[in-house]
Amino acid sequence: MIAQLEQRLKSPSILALGTLSGLACFALFWTSFQLATRLARTLSNQSGTWPGALVGEIEPVKWIGGSLVVIVALLVTYTWDRLRVRYRLDVVQYWTMIGVALSICSLVALLSGGF
Repeated sequence: MIAQLEQRLKSPSILALGTLSGLACFALFWTSFQLATRLARTLSNQSGTWPGALVGEIEPVKWIGGSLVVIVALLVTYTWDRLRVRYRLDVVQYWTMIGVALSICSLVALLSGGF
């Protein structure tokens, strides 16, 4: 009984973990969006030097933005899995954390003007 109580005291709250994770997700996606926008502007200014076959008809922002979103999504998924293993979360706690994280990420995006 005491060991179980100590285990609960050492593990963070699922709501706190989800909230912090959601804020981190928003920060990562916002940073990747800003970086993709700036890189696309830089590439579009230098588009005369790019071979037409390499770029084709697709705008560079789609390639850069898509790549950054995939990288950030993989990073977030890996981090969530590490948190699950570290804090020994069961299935319900794990999906509660992810649900809270996505809700907080969406809420911050809506309140701040987001993307």
